[in-house]
Amino acid sequence: MRFLWFFIIWVSCNAIEACDPLSIAQSFLKEQGLNLSFSELPGLTNKNYLFSGHNTIRYVIRIPGYATDLFIDRESERKNSIRAFNCGFNPARIVCFDIRNGTQITTYVEESTQLPFQDLYKKEMVCRVAHLLKRLHSSKINFQNRVDIFQKLEKLIDLLKKQNTVFPSGFYLLQQKMEEMKQYLSSPFFEQLPSHGDPVPSNFILVSGELMLLDWEHSGLNDPAWDLALLSCVVNYSNEMDQWLIQYYNLEETSLLYKKMLFFKPIIEYWLGTWGLLQVLVKETVTEKDFFIYFSSSRFAKGQRYMDQLEFQEVLQFLKEKKYEN
Repeated sequence: MRFLWFFIIWVSCNAIEACDPLSIAQSFLKEQGLNLSFSELPGLTNKNYLFSGHNTIRYVIRIPGYATDLFIDRESERKNSIRAFNCGFNPARIVCFDIRNGTQITTYVEESTQLPFQDLYKKEMVCRVAHLLKRLHSSKINFQNRVDIFQKLEKLIDLLKKQNTVFPSGFYLLQQKMEEMKQYLSSPFFEQLPSHGDPVPSNFILVSGELMLLDWEHSGLNDPAWDLALLSCVVNYSNEMDQWLIQYYNLEETSLLYKKMLFFKPIIEYWLGTWGLLQVLVKETVTEKDFFIYFSSSRFAKGQRYMDQLEFQEVLQFLKEKKYEN
């Protein structure tokens, strides 16, 4: 276990701006003579590395992406990840976590497989996902932080402006309407329940056949419809598949849940598009930058299309009436 303690000491004692874990591991190997293997794992925002030593236990070290600490509450992430692990929703046990920068070491989840992206379009998997999210939202996990997406957006946008980011026109069109959207979130129409916050395909994992969730960076108390709407936006569900998701989630209040999903979708597209602009800033190759320029513009345009729909206007009218009633 000596190699593991090296990582624990290193993570605990150093606020990392940028580092090369492979070089660190090789340096330690030279000093300690351990036979340690080290390989990079897939990751879109963060850098993830799998490593193991002279025993059979394997670990994953995560080094967060640039500027993510601006909009992620690391202390809440640490606590929520542990609570989700203890309640059987998160399969990765935290070994060490540095709240200053989000660097963490977790056990590697053996006997697991990444959920194939295409499986999320199968009716039986939509059912399993809906049931998993319903169990999480209905659970007694004691998340104490409230998710404030607009606060996250403000911090991210401020950073992008300081970096002289070129914002597409679609961004400004949505930004003008977000202030109106923000006021509705204080309505009792929206609940505050334990939520994952980022149920994208890469965060679903099958562990010995059981569906679970990785990566609790955006977790906290939020309305359950956020998780459902974000998944729908990211995988581009059709109206029919949205109805599958809603019906499997809650057979009793499908209409109410659908209204909340419609409300969240343009906010989610605004968030995804703004996050994409951050990737334009940090990616190194022209190909990557061009991809995220297109990604962001597409997300902003999609958000605008949601807001232009008659159904969305009816949801806003519904919220206004609810606000008047209260």
